[in-house]
Amino acid sequence: MLRDDDLIPLRGWRPNILLVGPSAASLLPNLLSQCRAPVHEVSAKRVTLMPDAGTVVLRDVADSDMDAQRALFDWLDTQGGHVQVITVAPAPLFPLVGEGGLSEALFYRLNVVTAAASHH
Repeated sequence: MLRDDDLIPLRGWRPNILLVGPSAASLLPNLLSQCRAPVHEVSAKRVTLMPDAGTVVLRDVADSDMDAQRALFDWLDTQGGHVQVITVAPAPLFPLVGEGGLSEALFYRLNVVTAAASHH
């Protein structure tokens, strides 16, 4: 379980974070209290209007098609660190990379820090 002490090393650095597991969303409240405001919740299926500051909570990335993934990667490429992305995934995304369902470049851009959520 992610604790406040786990977040101390991240306070000065705002990496993209991948939350993985069936209870990944339960980690969000504690994590978001440490992130850049404003916080935007976005579906990866709809990347047309993306913010240019703050924190983006990204959902549905495993369900997005290659065009949406490419658009998301291109948007991330233009941010220059102005936006922190927290991706919430109920299951590991790396197997999708091997199957060709998820862009490897996008996976590594989103997966800078991984926090696995388990059942407790």
